[in-house]
Parts: sequence; C-alpha cells; structure tokens
Amino acid sequence: MQTQARSAWKRRGEHLSLDLTSNFQIAFDPFVLSHGRQRRPQFGQGMLQSGVFGGEGFDEDVLRRLEAKAPPTRILDTYIKRWPVEYHAQSAVDAALQFPAELRGHPDRIGSIEIDTFEAAYQIIAKDPEKWNPKTRETADHSLQYIVVAALLDGDVTQRTFDPERIRDPRTLDILKNRVTVREDPELTAGYPEGIPNRITVTTAGGRREVRETRYPKGHARNPMTDEEVGTKFEANAGERWEPHRVARVRRLVWDLERGRNLEGLMRALAEGS
Repeated sequence: MQTQARSAWKRRGEHLSLDLTSNFQIAFDPFVLSHGRQRRPQFGQGMLQSGVFGGEGFDEDVLRRLEAKAPPTRILDTYIKRWPVEYHAQSAVDAALQFPAELRGHPDRIGSIEIDTFEAAYQIIAKDPEKWNPKTRETADHSLQYIVVAALLDGDVTQRTFDPERIRDPRTLDILKNRVTVREDPELTAGYPEGIPNRITVTTAGGRREVRETRYPKGHARNPMTDEEVGTKFEANAGERWEPHRVARVRRLVWDLERGRNLEGLMRALAEGS
C-alpha cells in the first residue's frame, strides 16, 4: 500500500492557502510481511525518516549516552525567536536596532534604506508585491522591508508593531514606497544556513551613510538568549493575557521543572481561570 500526499502552505496575495506539495510514501505491507525487504521507503524532503519504517536499528551511540545519563547536546543547537517576526528577519531587527536613536520617530531624517539579504529570505519575505504595502499582520510580520522600517522608526519590535493602525501608518508606507530597496547578496546567501545574515545601509537626509550587519541574531545557537531574556519575553507576551501574579508563578514553575516531582502545579497554573 502506498500513500501519497502533498502539504505546504502557500501565500497568495494577502491570504493563506493550502497547496499540497510535499510527497511521502510509506509501504506498510513489506514491513508487515518481511523485515528483510530490499527497498527502503522514500520520504519527501522535510519528512521524518523513521527507524521503524526504514527498517534500521537504533543508533547504538545514542543508546549508550542515554544509559550513561549523559547530558543532551543537540538541544544546544535550538534557535529561539527574540522578535515576533518570521525567523529570517530576526537578524534584520537586531541590525536595525543598532542605528542611532536620533532616527527613531523621525522619518524625515531617513534619506534611503538599503537592505541586503540572502536568497531564502528574499524569496520568502521580501520579493512579493504585497510586502511593500502590507494590509494584514500575516503579511507585515513576513515583510522584511516593513519590519526593518518599523524597527528603525520605533526602536523596538513588539506585538503592537503589527496592529492595523501601525501597519497602515502613512509615514511608514511612504518610506516603503519611495526610500527602500531590497536585494539578494550572493555573499550573504553563502553564509546561510550556517548564519542568518542581513545587512542594512541607511543614508540620512543629510547624506551620512551608516551600515549595520548581523549574522547570528539573538536567540541563534551561536548567540543564545539568556534565561533572563527568555523570561522577559514570556512575561511580555503572557502579561497581555494574565495577571502579573499568574505570569510570575508560571515562570517560576517552568524554571523549577528539574526539581519538581510532577507537572501538577504547572498544569494547574496554566489552567487557572480557563
């Protein structure tokens, strides 16, 4: 028996649609009838290649590490989003926030903005026409150029950055239309996916030119967030929904998971008032 499916989200203008594109094949009967089959099932790109369906044994090295209770290592490669934007734009926010504070709130001081990025970012969050004139949060937080302009003008990127009135701010839209360019830089493309490189060049109205580049955004495995930064991010987001005492309690319980006997306290705190 073969099962085929296609699954991938595709953007069309301001809307999301489901375009089934990933293929996978899982042959169950050879597994059931014989463990000695010659042909391994093929999985589409991005699919989990299971040892069960692949007919391969466990990695003995991994089993030995588990038996010895060795500390995990792969978890240290985890990426955490510092900012509420698509991941390829994380380093662009970091770079934008390095510019002088004198630009914040003063669009008249910005002559031009040049954004150099890598191919994946250009294809996913920059090239489409709607990125230059976002009308929804879903488009704005996936628009490299909008994110950069908002970060430069506001000196921060938060959930409020994607409120409808902020997205449609005439000053921001004017800069996007008349003063921003975005291009793919082969040198930056070569630095991905090992890094997430973005470069921003701002020329002020007075003609001064400044450049900022970030390769490893805050939250990248090579530039990890501290425990305090992760906690602050949690408080900023949860604080919009919960009372301060509940936010503080959940944060404390999460950090104490290693010392707790079970998850009962955390589950109660999460379910409180729901």
